[in-house]
Amino acid sequence: IMAEGPILNGKTSFIGGFRSSYTDWVLQRIQVDEVKNSSAFFTDMNLRITHRFNNRNSLSISGYNSRDKFTYNNEFGFEYSTKMAQLELKNSFSDNILSNLSATTSIYESTQFDLQGLDGSQLDNDISYVKLKEQITYFKDEELKVDIGASAIQYTIDPGSRFPFGDNTEVEEKILEEEMSRELTGFFNLEYSLTDKLLMSGGVRFTYYQYLGPQNIYEYQNPARPEVEEILGSSIQDGTIVSYNSLEPRFSFRYKLSENLSLKGGYSRTAQFINQVFNTDSPTPTSQWQLSTPYIEPNRSHNVSMGLFRNFDDNNIETSIEVYGRQIDQLYDYRDFAELVVNDHIETELLFGEGRAYGVELSAKKKLGELNGSVSYTLSRTERKIEGINSGQYFPSNFDKTHDLSFLMNYQPNQRNTLTLNFTYSTGRPTTAPIGNYITQEGLIVPIFSERNQLRIPAYHRLDFAYTLGKGYKKEQKIRTSWTFGVYNIYGRKNAFSVFFTQDGFGRPVANRLAILGSAFPSLTLNVEFL
Repeated sequence: IMAEGPILNGKTSFIGGFRSSYTDWVLQRIQVDEVKNSSAFFTDMNLRITHRFNNRNSLSISGYNSRDKFTYNNEFGFEYSTKMAQLELKNSFSDNILSNLSATTSIYESTQFDLQGLDGSQLDNDISYVKLKEQITYFKDEELKVDIGASAIQYTIDPGSRFPFGDNTEVEEKILEEEMSRELTGFFNLEYSLTDKLLMSGGVRFTYYQYLGPQNIYEYQNPARPEVEEILGSSIQDGTIVSYNSLEPRFSFRYKLSENLSLKGGYSRTAQFINQVFNTDSPTPTSQWQLSTPYIEPNRSHNVSMGLFRNFDDNNIETSIEVYGRQIDQLYDYRDFAELVVNDHIETELLFGEGRAYGVELSAKKKLGELNGSVSYTLSRTERKIEGINSGQYFPSNFDKTHDLSFLMNYQPNQRNTLTLNFTYSTGRPTTAPIGNYITQEGLIVPIFSERNQLRIPAYHRLDFAYTLGKGYKKEQKIRTSWTFGVYNIYGRKNAFSVFFTQDGFGRPVANRLAILGSAFPSLTLNVEFL
């Protein structure tokens, strides 16, 4: 449901929306035990109220709230939610000077739970922040634009709280201390049209980061490579425990080779002070967040890109080819069999090194006509080199997808009927898995693992279908309705959510694929639009 309109004499207006799913009702009627015993639910809502004092000044307040929950076969699941509120004041000091002052607060909470057995537990973590930002923009016609501003952000993180769940669990309760950090940032950017053909943009951003106490900090015999066995002690430290700074220049350009052909390129240096920590092959909505600390420095990267863009048919068809590269310093990965959950000295589970990413992206898009849509393809590699992993050689990162293809087609012969097809394909993500085993003198079977990320799970691909039937619309209509019938995963591909291993009767490793909704999933939707 979405609604918008005026409130007070045209000076105040609102826009808001609400969405919710009835997936549980559908799942209960599918005669597949794993699906019938699963549940999925989401809801989100947003509201924005804006008051215009005059033509130059306005004040708006907005809020957002969402919640998602998923349970598989009454065995495991996760839940996560986001809450956000923002106050924004816009002022026009003159016809060419604008000010945007905003205050924002947000919290992201997640829960992961195992419902059965000895590992029955609930794991909670969250990240929240408060942000104040001021940006002033000066522009002159279409030739010059200048942005200057500053921001301050304070983060609070709950790195993990674990609670036992069920009567048979062997999990013990453990709650980690909250962590805090602060980022103070100033930035400047200038965009200038040197000629009718050449547009250039350049700027710089400076960030000062502080990791704040009070916090229990461990001391190690070798601070450059912390080890659990080398903990010398710990102490409570207050104030600014450690600080980092980052100077981040950026530059980009666009050159029009002809009316329909342009060349674009750019360079930027960036720093990331907060990262996700996850003990799976890829991050999930419940992955925990990790601040930069005395032992975990921020990642820093150099990024370059260059692309050729060409339009056809009076700009109805857009095509592009773009190459990019990225070099990352102070990148971290995890030791073999790392224990990342509710670990108060997580730095002992990390190894450090560098990373790189490079690739080429091709895309084409047709915007208008009875038949329209888009197609895009990316050929890329994302690799890392970490001391202590794979003999210090480059290996695929968890995010490496050599091939990534997406195709979208819309056929709309008239205003009432729309047919949509969507196809997605991507290379399976890298993984580490048993490739054999050996038997000890005591008869114990011990698995032998491949090198880090030297194997891949099966490729992901899926075809979706949707048909929308609506009534003929008239200008005087206040309500428009339509029906959409869709089929998700129309040919029932059992895409792997995860791959896990068991042993056969001879002790050999056997791969098992866990597929979520590994069958065609129909849906029927009523769309109502209030005008």
